[in-house]
Amino acid sequence: MSQKVALVIGASSESVFAISEAKKAGLKVVAFDGNKDAIGLKFADVSFVVDIRDPKNIIEKLMGGVRAYNDFTGSYR
Repeated sequence: MSQKVALVIGASSESVFAISEAKKAGLKVVAFDGNKDAIGLKFADVSFVVDIRDPKNIIEKLMGGVRAYNDFTGSYR
């Protein structure tokens, strides 16, 4: 069974509550922000510092994470 994931785009102090609630609900939280010091990045399970004004940046990070995860875990067949 795969774990459900919450994506948080913009991880400023206003996002900390949402991150906390998502984690309480059992979701893995992946946060994105262009500011390396954004406080929400510290609370997320996985965080990326990217320019969030361009969706391609987020998609590239997500796809790279999927490839890295598959390379690490291998196939379950």
